[in-house]
Amino acid sequence: MIKIIFNEIQMKQLEKNKNVLKASERSISYCPDFKIRAVKENQQGKGHSQIFSENGFNLAVIGEKKPKQYLKRWRRTFEQFGEEGFYTERRGKGSTERPWKNLSLLMKN
Repeated sequence: MIKIIFNEIQMKQLEKNKNVLKASERSISYCPDFKIRAVKENQQGKGHSQIFSENGFNLAVIGEKKPKQYLKRWRRTFEQFGEEGFYTERRGKGSTERPWKNLSLLMKN
């Protein structure tokens, strides 16, 4: 498995996208609103790569296969928890499904 590592220029480019909360060398945090919109568009038949391209993502930067992987995970979350599932943190041992720590990041738009 090849892990993508973003350089400074790519991270800044990604963070300029309104659908990104933050970008680091190894990961991209997407806005919950984008995840919900992407899942709904995908359910209506739009392709995963098309969704990401239309929302300003360069597939050469994020990885050609990543949109498919992300949407698979996001669809599962949407089916289990609905839209609220994207606004709740469920990671960690004994998680209490608490709201996001920093809601100001979610509301940066």
